[in-house]
Parts: sequence; structure tokens; C-alpha cells
Amino acid sequence: MENSTLILILAGLGFSVISAVVAGGTVAVVLRRLGNDKSALDNAEKLFQSFPPETKDIIERLADTVDAAVDIIKKISDGLPNEPVEPAAK
Repeated sequence: MENSTLILILAGLGFSVISAVVAGGTVAVVLRRLGNDKSALDNAEKLFQSFPPETKDIIERLADTVDAAVDIIKKISDGLPNEPVEPAAK
């Protein structure tokens, strides 16, 4: 692989990481402001209730996935020893 190709790949990866961080920060700011505004929460809930059941199911599964990710991040960053995880039953 040529050096110029490697540089382009690394630049693309760097740009992707920066874009993801900026997008995540933007979403966090919007959600924080939404959580502090009762009328915005009410409107968002009305919008959610207007979605078809399939869309609601996707959003609820996404929320469950995000909750699980947050739990893992909290376990990693809490500074406490981790408890052993038992393997899932087959």
C-alpha cells in the first residue's frame, strides 16, 4: 500500500471519528434541552404516539440498546471492581 493511500485512509477515519463526536455532542445537547422543557417533551410524546407500531418498536429497541450501552459505560467508568458475569443459559 502506498503512503498516499494510507494517509487518505487515516484522514478518512479521523474525519469519521470527529464527525461522530460532533454529532453525538449535538444530540446530547438537544436531548438535554428537550428534557428540561415540558412542552417540548409533551410534543415529542405526541409525535411518538403518532408513529406506526413498527416504528415505535424500532425506537423502543433502540432505547433499550442505548440503556444497555450506558450501563456498560457506567460499569467501566465507576472505578469499582467488576463482578464476574455468569454465562448466559443455553
